[in-house]
Amino acid sequence: MPDAAKVHVYDDGVLKNTFTVDGSGNWSGQITGVTAGASTIGSKAEDLAGNISSQTNKKVYTGSTTTPGCDLLDDSGESSSDKITNDDTPRIKVLIGFGSEYTAMGDLNLAAASVSALILQHSDDGGTTWNTVETNNSPSFNGSKNFEFIHQVAVALGDGDHKFRAAWTDARGTQSAWGAVLTITVDTTAPNAPAVTDPADGQVFIGTTIDMAGTAS
Repeated sequence: MPDAAKVHVYDDGVLKNTFTVDGSGNWSGQITGVTAGASTIGSKAEDLAGNISSQTNKKVYTGSTTTPGCDLLDDSGESSSDKITNDDTPRIKVLIGFGSEYTAMGDLNLAAASVSALILQHSDDGGTTWNTVETNNSPSFNGSKNFEFIHQVAVALGDGDHKFRAAWTDARGTQSAWGAVLTITVDTTAPNAPAVTDPADGQVFIGTTIDMAGTAS
């Protein structure tokens, strides 16, 4: 038999609930109304004689409004950041960084269990209809505050605009709001061949420099 008969749980010193310890020493339950933001959850055991243990503290953050962002990893062409690509099966990175939560908890590394899943959705009709393309239940965790995964588009996207957005779920299965929408443009159609008006076909030059001119569309 365990010595402890019950456990008292506090939110920053305020008693939130008391749980009964079973014959194997286990206890569980919920506390509600935790102060939003960074909190210290303290737990104290009590035996049948009324003796109270020292307090075990856990730092948590509740009421997070942080949402994930998306980025195009395969941005081709003249610019590597204009979100225009000729890759119709690009990779989309989903990343969430809990910088404010990390700071509020005194630069305490987040627990890996904080994020149970990252969810990625896609729309090809301007955002009217959204389809979940991946729910990643084991995102990479950098050990402090960032979680991410990379989605590889498997079915070729049609030319035109495509939108992506992401959300996350916590350990209780609660889903966040959707993050900022990423709009990418897929363009796999090559332009027409240019018309060359100068030099003339078969033209001969004395030097090795050639003047070029024409039109392109």
